[in-house]
Amino acid sequence: MSKPLRLLCFATLVLFVIACGPGAAAVKTPQNGPVPAATHPSTAEKPTLLTASAMPIPAVQAGTEGAKLETGSKKISSQDGMTLLYIPEGSFQMGSKDGSIDDEKPAHTVYLDAFWIDQTDVTNAMYARCVSAGTCKPPKLSTSITRKSYYDNAQYADYPVIYIDWTQADAYCKWAGRSLPSEAQWEKAARGADGRTYPWGEGIDKTKANYGENVGDTTKVNSYLDGASPYGALDMAGNVGQWLADWYDSTYYQNSPQNNPTGPTSGSSRVVRGGSWFTSVDSARSARRDGEDPSYSDNYLVGFRCSVRAAP
Repeated sequence: MSKPLRLLCFATLVLFVIACGPGAAAVKTPQNGPVPAATHPSTAEKPTLLTASAMPIPAVQAGTEGAKLETGSKKISSQDGMTLLYIPEGSFQMGSKDGSIDDEKPAHTVYLDAFWIDQTDVTNAMYARCVSAGTCKPPKLSTSITRKSYYDNAQYADYPVIYIDWTQADAYCKWAGRSLPSEAQWEKAARGADGRTYPWGEGIDKTKANYGENVGDTTKVNSYLDGASPYGALDMAGNVGQWLADWYDSTYYQNSPQNNPTGPTSGSSRVVRGGSWFTSVDSARSARRDGEDPSYSDNYLVGFRCSVRAAP
């Protein structure tokens, strides 16, 4: 070996030792109808403040590059720790047949490209990370209907965030690298391709969802595993309603595009789906449509989840 080449090898070895030795810098991982007036108990719960540093940090799953994606595939967001579910491309029946509410008619076939959707509603802890990052505004109120301390209380870290308007929900999803689901994406994720009435099938009871005031407030996400949709999405019926990307139009189904519909180009209300802990059995149906003023942040019945189109 020539002298210049030996010197080059020695220099390379020195650099390797410096880079990989004990003094090397550690790689940082990511941080983890009318509505009744709100009433609160007279005795406040003693809050344990939830801070970004106190939030649980889930393991970050490796990317799905090169993996075969199919129904049941999951991945975990490194931004907010949310588990995402893979919804394969294909057609499904959207809406309801005659005899249903007019804005759900006609039932029609919709084709969607593959996408990922959050398994649960975005939680207080997840939303707090976006607030800590300086991207999201805190909820208008930190209470819930029966709790004087809710959003900023570690006891409710895994409960759905509430008291946010559509713009706040949209900002969060963008921060997380996703977007609010389209109305069509939400309905497919909720009911699958076989036209079921509720995410789990037919019939509803309090073991499958938090609805009709049978609990009286929000419940922890992942509480109703028997109420999962065909793809594994939870709380698609009850607990909190969910802001969606689409503008609401009661006649939209009459001329909705067949492929990847994204709703009207304008409007005064945004679509809200899924019912809530307060609303009726009918509101928990997967085809049920509602609209809400996007600037309305006084609602303790509405939260959200995010989605993202799968790479081709």
